[in-house]
Amino acid sequence: MSEQQLRFLNLMAVSGITCLKKTSIYTLQKQGFPKPIKISAAGRQSGARWVESEVYAWMNSRIQLRDNNPAPPPAQQKANTLELVS
Repeated sequence: MSEQQLRFLNLMAVSGITCLKKTSIYTLQKQGFPKPIKISAAGRQSGARWVESEVYAWMNSRIQLRDNNPAPPPAQQKANTLELVS
């Protein structure tokens, strides 16, 4: 990857790109969401940055997961409909 393509994102930017809230971002790290890089003193949350290309790669993997595992057809709604009895 060339230096011109490498970009770090703060939490607000990652949240804006993914439409995920802070808690969800950190929870999803256990399931494969990219982990941040610490770029400042240890213990400072403001020093956490995500690699932009990794965030987009994760988003693309979610799309591929959806496309490879289509949702089952909706359950028949027969039980929820009224039948006319003549």
